[in-house]
Amino acid sequence: MLVFGTDSSPVGVYTVSNCTFNGVGTQGIYINEGRSGAVYNIENCSFTGDFGASDGAVTIQNNHGVDFTVNVTGCTFNMTNGSHEISYHYNDSAFTLNTDVDPSKIYCKEN
Repeated sequence: MLVFGTDSSPVGVYTVSNCTFNGVGTQGIYINEGRSGAVYNIENCSFTGDFGASDGAVTIQNNHGVDFTVNVTGCTFNMTNGSHEISYHYNDSAFTLNTDVDPSKIYCKEN
């Protein structure tokens, strides 16, 4: 699992591209952002397997009032065990998700 988050570090642009993630019951990429302004680019990655029944291959812990951007483009997904392609927490947060993933494959874990 690859984990991102900047509670006290400088905010920046983070890019993961052309990577392969094999699910073992937990997220492939987990973003837990605590400060506004960061940008996460996940490009042309492959996700295969079990990433947890209530999580996604890409899981976003979007904290209330924290404004950041996640871009997920060009990725391929072969999910098992009810995993979602993208999962995020809290539908009322300020984060922005830009993706070419089918909206039916995106799951809001908590409203």
